[in-house]
Amino acid sequence: MNTRTAEAPTQKHAVWIWGLLGAAALLYLVTLRAGHRAGDFAMFLMHAQNLVTGQPYAETAFLWNPLSPSVGTVGYPAGAPLLYAPIVALLSLNFPALKAVGIFCFLGALAALSTLIRRVLPLGWTMAWVGLVAAMPYFWDIKDNVLSDLPALLWIALALAGTVSLRNSDDPDSISRGAWVGVAMGLAVASRTAAIPIVPAFVLSGMLARRSWIPGRAVWAGLVAFVVVFAGCTIAFPIEADGGDSYLALLIETASSPGLLIAAVIENVKYYLLAVLVYIVFGNGYVGVLSMAVAGLVLLAAGLGFWHRARASGGRVVELFTVFYLVLIMLWPFRMPSYLVPLLPLLLYYAAVGLHASAPERYRPALGLAAAGVILASFAGMYTTMNLRALDQNVGTPAAFAVYSEIESRVGPDEVVVVRVPRTFALFTDRTSTAPLLPDDGRDRFSERETALVFEHFESIGADYVVTGPKGEDYHEEVLPLWYLVQDAPERFEEVYGNEEFVLYRIVEIRDDLRPEAAPLAEETVIP
Repeated sequence: MNTRTAEAPTQKHAVWIWGLLGAAALLYLVTLRAGHRAGDFAMFLMHAQNLVTGQPYAETAFLWNPLSPSVGTVGYPAGAPLLYAPIVALLSLNFPALKAVGIFCFLGALAALSTLIRRVLPLGWTMAWVGLVAAMPYFWDIKDNVLSDLPALLWIALALAGTVSLRNSDDPDSISRGAWVGVAMGLAVASRTAAIPIVPAFVLSGMLARRSWIPGRAVWAGLVAFVVVFAGCTIAFPIEADGGDSYLALLIETASSPGLLIAAVIENVKYYLLAVLVYIVFGNGYVGVLSMAVAGLVLLAAGLGFWHRARASGGRVVELFTVFYLVLIMLWPFRMPSYLVPLLPLLLYYAAVGLHASAPERYRPALGLAAAGVILASFAGMYTTMNLRALDQNVGTPAAFAVYSEIESRVGPDEVVVVRVPRTFALFTDRTSTAPLLPDDGRDRFSERETALVFEHFESIGADYVVTGPKGEDYHEEVLPLWYLVQDAPERFEEVYGNEEFVLYRIVEIRDDLRPEAAPLAEETVIP
């Protein structure tokens, strides 16, 4: 049964879609929450500050620790910082304005994807898709994050929509259209390295469209434009090689070992199916079995829809990108929900196609309404469990700004601060900040030997201060190792400032008679 509509998207259809997107934009903007969570955002904003001030792009106050590679890298590609730089130039660190950039990127991505979805599904189903993706609690939650995921989603969506438009145009081998797709691909990969599957998807879809292994003019134009844009960003805004390839190195290490590769795939499948899809994306916040049922039904419908579109189109760019991207994140040694950002809109798209294609025509409206109602009910349940007014781990509290101010006034420009969220402290204090070593096997407390290694590491980097917190027992789990370190070796720390969330200690010079024996510091001795 063919789900393809006889008419292409029209201006009338666009008015309905943009009206719905406008309502979503208003809802997202009026529900922005104050502050920000600790994370990659600080690196993007430090890069954006450098773009504004003319400082070397990669020169930030964050000191990357190769023994704690999970805490970022020395820098990130310039795609996202280039979008945030105008806001930084005009309004400095104005978080509502910075978050608005991500919101408009997200809604722009939905607008772009709706043009290709409208070629497959009726207007009502396309609008339902827009509404469901915009209503997804996960997307509503990450709108408060200044990250690269939503900008990358915009460029991926523009590349996919541009490719579909190119294939359906009067000149499917248009050089200019192919070049514009290449620009979008270059900006996507410059925003998020994991967006790289868009490139082979574009190339292979062009070959399949021509039924030839020789790419056409549009593909060559797209590849040239991609190389120019991505290479331009890389050359104009270089990132230091020292530590910048930690993710890639771990990916290569994983892929080169069959045992590690199989283990990574198994863990990734479990993580993305259970932890993310069941409990984060389609979770209702209360009954896990119902969450699993909703996620399972969506996946089943999406599988049917993907199979239908793959057979009907002979392998279009959307299907190819979906497969290539899935393969990449299944092999990727790091796991986080944000890696699913490009796939979640496509998941609901394929689920809609699966329902529309498998149901008899007279039952389609009722089935579509029922499916949308079940998903919305699950979303509503999740919203009732979320903190809709404040952010967890907020780096913008009065106590946080108090400790930033204390560090700015007390710590010298050449001194080093060890803290669990070094990039955030580097952004707000402009003082060199680095991540600590962590205990082996995820323990909260260092062994005696590990403690010796920690102090050896402090000496090797010239560490002067440590931030833990807070006083008493009301602390986050992520700061426990440093907190216990101070409790276990009080003679090596002098408290110089404290509030209800943070304590700042000066590292006391270690006397030789207090120094325990330690093996040479090596990466494999402490697992981050």
